Order: sequence, then C-alpha cells, then structure tokens
Amino acid sequence: PNLHTVEQCVREQRRRAETMEEGEGCNIYGTMQVARVTGSLNVAPTSSARSNAAGPRRNDVPPRLTPAEVAHFNVTHHIRRFSFGSDFPGQHNPLDGVWTHSPTGAAVARYFLKVVPTTYEFLGGRTVRTDQFSVTQYFKPLDSSMRMSPSISFTFEVTPLRVRKTERRGGSLFAFLTRAAATVGGFFAVAGMIDSFWYHSSKRLVKMQLNKQG
Repeated sequence: PNLHTVEQCVREQRRRAETMEEGEGCNIYGTMQVARVTGSLNVAPTSSARSNAAGPRRNDVPPRLTPAEVAHFNVTHHIRRFSFGSDFPGQHNPLDGVWTHSPTGAAVARYFLKVVPTTYEFLGGRTVRTDQFSVTQYFKPLDSSMRMSPSISFTFEVTPLRVRKTERRGGSLFAFLTRAAATVGGFFAVAGMIDSFWYHSSKRLVKMQLNKQG
C-alpha cells in the first residue's frame, strides 16, 4: 500500500513534523545491569534491531528516517548523573553535570569509559564493591553529505585490576601535640646549629685578621 495515503501513516508523519518544529527533547533515566566485559549504550533516532527474515516484522522497530528527519536530531545533551555501582564517600563521577552543545544539531557524541572495580572498606568493617571510571570524549558535527547517523554513545571497558580504599581514623589530640612538639624541637635544633656555626666562623675570621695585623 501507498504509505502516503494510509491514514495512520499520515497521522504519524504529521506528528513527527510537529515534534521537530517544536524542538521537543526527551529525558532518559533508569538503571541497567551490565556484564563485566566491553559494552556500549547508544541513543539514536533509529533502532539497530532487525527482524528475522523468516519471521514477521517486529512492531517495536521504528521505520527508517529520511535525511531531513535525521538532520533535526539535535544531540545537545545534559548528563545529570552517570555512575557505575553504589556510591561511597569521596566518589567522583566525571560525567555528572556534563553539558555538551551541538551548534549544528546533528552530530556524533561518543564517550569512552574506562571502568575500574573498587572495594571501599568503612571503619566498622563493612565493605562496598562498586566501580570508578575515567572518560574520554569524542564529538563530530554532521552534515547532509555524511553517511552517518547522529547518536550519543557510551562505550565502557572494565579493567582487570581492582582498587581498594580503606577508611582511617584521624590522629588523636595527644598525637597532634607530639608531632607539633617534635616539629618545634627540630626547628630550634636546626636554629642552634646555624647559630653555633655562625659564631665559630665569625670568631675564626676575627682571629685571622688579628694575625695579619700582627
């Protein structure tokens, strides 16, 4: 059938056109379980899924978009929070609060994440097995001549090493006073050595001058 004459298809095309004119965006949030191997999370205006050639077409696979429709896919985005595992004191997630602006609209934004398994041990002995990560960003604007689809992707690789962090108690007041006294004592000892060296040097110079005069 002619898709331009089917009422449902016409409504869908009209709805898409109105959405693009309004510049509507979307919010993506949630959690997911990932295996400890290299993987990726992709956000794009079309699906990479394919239906089985021997089976019926999947209804959850959106139709291919035209170049004009793809050009309206602005990848400007704000990452409020992106983390692996549970939080622990002092944790820093480098993608939290990241804002990426795409002046031309369509672009490819890629984040390459190096994930490091981490064990955090609290003072009471409780441990948390979580992850930290570092990130490298790649950004490339697109135009109509490029045969690439705009997308935002997060590619992560888990390292085979594990980092262990352990909480330590701060020193007591007595220990602080002992260190302070040792520091002050060391200062006076060095000052005494310098003073003694200066005194004996001055005395020797005076004696040498008197011998020359005699």
